[in-house]
Amino acid sequence: MGRPVMRRALLALLLLLLLAAPAVRANDLTLISIGTGARDGTYYPVGRAICRVLDRALADRRIRCSVESTPGSVYNVTMLARGELDFALVQSDVQFAAAQGREGWSGRPVPDLRAIAGLYTEVFTILAGPDSGITTLDGLKGRDVNTGSPGSGTHATWKQLAAALAWTGPAAVRGVELRGDVGGPLCDGRIAASAAVGYQPAPGLRALLGRCATRLVPVTGPAVDAMLERSPYYRRAVVPAAAYGLPDDVPSFGASSDLVTTLKVRPEIVAAVARALAENAEELAGMSPALARFDKRNVGLGLTLPQHPAATAAFRGLGLVR
Repeated sequence: MGRPVMRRALLALLLLLLLAAPAVRANDLTLISIGTGARDGTYYPVGRAICRVLDRALADRRIRCSVESTPGSVYNVTMLARGELDFALVQSDVQFAAAQGREGWSGRPVPDLRAIAGLYTEVFTILAGPDSGITTLDGLKGRDVNTGSPGSGTHATWKQLAAALAWTGPAAVRGVELRGDVGGPLCDGRIAASAAVGYQPAPGLRALLGRCATRLVPVTGPAVDAMLERSPYYRRAVVPAAAYGLPDDVPSFGASSDLVTTLKVRPEIVAAVARALAENAEELAGMSPALARFDKRNVGLGLTLPQHPAATAAFRGLGLVR
């Protein structure tokens, strides 16, 4: 292409861009992203419910919400730190490690992480296969156990429990990463047990308990007690017997799953999101089983991270926090 022809083409392109610019500005939207988890997990439908509410509640402010499927909590924090996500669902243990520069964030903490609101509690469960003979944590020693995908909250929580148990050599659990259905490998003995973190009661867990003679393993003992004592982001929890037709509740521990952001996000956006969550709390509670207990009166309770000041101000304006 000769120079005059090229120059005319560039001028024409520039003219088109200039003509289009006012229309782009007139239709400008603020797009916010929420990192969640796998599409077949819990975080993704929770994030989708939040986005649905935000899209309607913030339409007059021309704010639109995009729900992003991700590997989970650990990945979400990494993307928040890079500014590639605006908000994300993150487990409390992962929040703590990132903010303090521990675990995978050793030497590179994420100090500007901030909480918006607590959403629900997730309980750590271990489901043993029918022929594994496992009835206690000690029965996991030296066995093949599904410990979750790297980047997921389940895997992060398992790593903390494994560190507390301190099993080494032949006693060390052989971690297996399974994607999708774990029922087949669990029922036919390809793995001895499967770990998971999720809200209770969980339809997926109910299905696994009914698929073959699997059993829930109590997550208890001196090592667990010591871990909970030094870990403010965990709390004692149970798998409720009534939900699964079990004779007794199964003791374990849990973490909270919270909506998290960073100080990079504009305060007015954070305030708008926080206010919309609180004002539509009842609707959210009916949109996902995990959010069934979401209560606007508890948005500031039990948080691992400091609450974002714009969220605190928004909740204070609604009379929800002092």
